[in-house]
Parts: sequence; C-alpha cells; structure tokens
Amino acid sequence: MQTMPIIFIGHGSPMNAIETNTYSESWRKIWNSISKPRAILMLSAHWITSGETRISTSEHPSMIYDMGGFPDELYKVEYRAKGSRSIAEEIKNHIKNTTSLEIQEDPTRWLDHGSWSILLHLFPHADIPVISMSLDYIASPESLFLIGKELSALRERWILIVGSGNIVHNLGMIDWSWKTQHPWAQEFDKKIETLIKNNDFGSILHFQEWGNISRLAHPSYDHLLPLFPLLGATNPDDMVQFLTPDIVMGSLSMRSIIWSGSK
Repeated sequence: MQTMPIIFIGHGSPMNAIETNTYSESWRKIWNSISKPRAILMLSAHWITSGETRISTSEHPSMIYDMGGFPDELYKVEYRAKGSRSIAEEIKNHIKNTTSLEIQEDPTRWLDHGSWSILLHLFPHADIPVISMSLDYIASPESLFLIGKELSALRERWILIVGSGNIVHNLGMIDWSWKTQHPWAQEFDKKIETLIKNNDFGSILHFQEWGNISRLAHPSYDHLLPLFPLLGATNPDDMVQFLTPDIVMGSLSMRSIIWSGSK
C-alpha cells in the first residue's frame, strides 16, 4: 500500500516566504514530487504548549504574523488554506483510541509563520485542508516519539505530516555577516544526519546528553521538537532524502528531510 511521505522543513527566516532562493525553490520541488494529500497535519516549532497538546479545529484559519522587525511586505502575505474540524477530530480520536493522551480542541488557532511561510511554497494553491497540532514543550522526546508512532497510521489515510523547525537554531549566535561557520553547529547537524541514516533514533532522543554541542545548537529546543514525532511516524522501509544541508549565518541549519516509501 502506498503511503504519504513525512516531511521535516528547516524553515529558517520568515523572509523565505517572499524570497526566491535555494530554500524556497527546494520546497516547491517537493510540491511537484509528491501526490496531493487529503489533508496536512502541521507540527510547527511556533505552536508550543506546556503540559498539554492542542489541535486546531477552525474551518477557516487566518494568519498569525508572529514575528517582528521585517519588511511590510511580509505582513501582507496571505495563505488561505481551509481547516477541517472533521479531520481534526479524526486525528484526535485516533490518538485517543490508541494512547492515554488527551488532546484539547482549539477552534481559535490560526496558522503561524512556521506553517504558512513554508506551505505557500509546498502547496501554493492552498487547496488542501491544514490542521495544526501543538507540541508539548515539557513532554520528553520519547513521549513525542511515541505520539509519532500513533500518527504513522495517518499516512495510510492520505494525511501528510509536516514538521517545521530547524536542526540547529541559536539566534543568539547568528553572524549577520554570513562569514562564520560555527564548528558545533556543523557537528550537531551532521550527527543528526548520520543517526537518521542509521535509524538510530534512540540516540537522537537523548540529544541533551551530547554535551556542549547540544546546548549551543538549542539553547531552547522548541525548533527541534517537530523532529521527534516525525521520527516516530517513519516506517522501516522508508527511503530518506536530505535537502539543503546548509548552516546559514553560523548557527541556523536549513536542512530539510523527506521520508517516503510504500508498505
């Protein structure tokens, strides 16, 4: 049986929404390479909750411009994909029936920039329902991984799971001259790649034990959270592809990852 792929996007700067560059072009190539999904389940580093998990049930989610200091043009971007209360409830009930996790419905949640800045390139026609689900910051990586295992069944229901974050994300160490390449950023990013290639997900879930490179790569690890459920949703026979494995401004990884396969 053919299944939907899983996609992790290193979203980087919100400006990628309105710029034509290596990253936005790579996201558009993904659009041209996969079948149209029935719906998109969006896991964004910019919807983080504490001690709970929420799912959007808005039928017509609007835009959240949750960033500051950018050109006016960026705040005029619109991505008018519909939501779907029925599909959100389908996802919620599936997880409820297979785990003890209680998911709270949120009819007021709209699309944050970690979502719309990439979706307008991935699916520019905005003709696929988008359902956002929050990530619990205080949940362990292992717990998020196990949620992903339950989400894996959605792939057979033609629901595309997309995670939006960054493998390395330290805004405090950004070099605005674009000249610096921090060795710890390169090491962390490469280690994640190697462990994914080897299906050694357990080591990734214990990334905080890697010492200084982990603390530098993620002073707070909100941008790594979307990766954990995606790892759980993979299948053993998935093929993995890495896109744009670049470290920009010294401390921001733009690496994206696609898992695809059939059962």
